Amino acid sequence: MAYCDQDDILKLIKEAEVAELTFDDPSGDAEVDDDMVTEAIAKADAWIDTKLAKRYSVPLSPVPVIVKNASAAIAVWYLRGRRQDGIDDTTQEIYESYEKLFNSISSGKDDLPGVEEASDAEAGTSSVTGNIRAFTRETLSGF
Repeated sequence: MAYCDQDDILKLIKEAEVAELTFDDPSGDAEVDDDMVTEAIAKADAWIDTKLAKRYSVPLSPVPVIVKNASAAIAVWYLRGRRQDGIDDTTQEIYESYEKLFNSISSGKDDLPGVEEASDAEAGTSSVTGNIRAFTRETLSGF
């Protein structure tokens, strides 16, 4: 399940721009390439999951509003990055603000409200516990 959908992207930028950013056929009128939008969303979601996997079980369900908004904004960042004129300053600033926020969440300085932290095993970390060493120089002396 994706964190956002094409409608969420259309709340950020106009459909004509989405069409321009996703349509690669210079011989015709620009149309939205739904597959390319889906790919940009998947990349954004993977970026988010990578940031959050240290503390939370991903993918998140239910999806917090901040994650939905971040997914749409980062998908726009990916789409705009496909073009030669690249990413404008505002889009880059939005991306960087989400990067800062998600780094802060990952490090434990901030939290995702309503999302329970994962156990160590679920979050991709592990811990090792064990008994005291049974065989040492002292216990093996005389053998």
